Amino acid sequence: MEFFLNLAFSRGKPLSKDRVLKTDPERGDMLVQACEPNPSSGILRFARVAKFFIPMGDHKDVVELFDPVIVHASTGYMEVHGYERTDDGFYVQSWILRPTMVDGARSSGAHIHTGQPGHTGYRGTDIAPSE
Repeated sequence: MEFFLNLAFSRGKPLSKDRVLKTDPERGDMLVQACEPNPSSGILRFARVAKFFIPMGDHKDVVELFDPVIVHASTGYMEVHGYERTDDGFYVQSWILRPTMVDGARSSGAHIHTGQPGHTGYRGTDIAPSE
């Protein structure tokens, strides 16, 4: 399934709501899989990883989220927490994913809005599909 993706953290630090709102989302496909341990590396546990494939011309850029946990899911969006790997270690990360198809119609992108009583989505906001 194709999603729009916004990142909510940068190197383990939360991005401001304003920055998340103003960042154009990436568009791509998500895959969740289990990684087999490699005995020679000394890692003995299984890990789950979510991969987001972003079309980039003739190849796809891949963004990975390790040990993903869905913390919110609705028809409008899904928030997934986990860890991203960088050159200098692992950092906490949160993905905000919105389907590109809403009620059978292609979405031009969803928007994040605030002020909805009873909704406790991403840091006090809720994400809803575009009209």
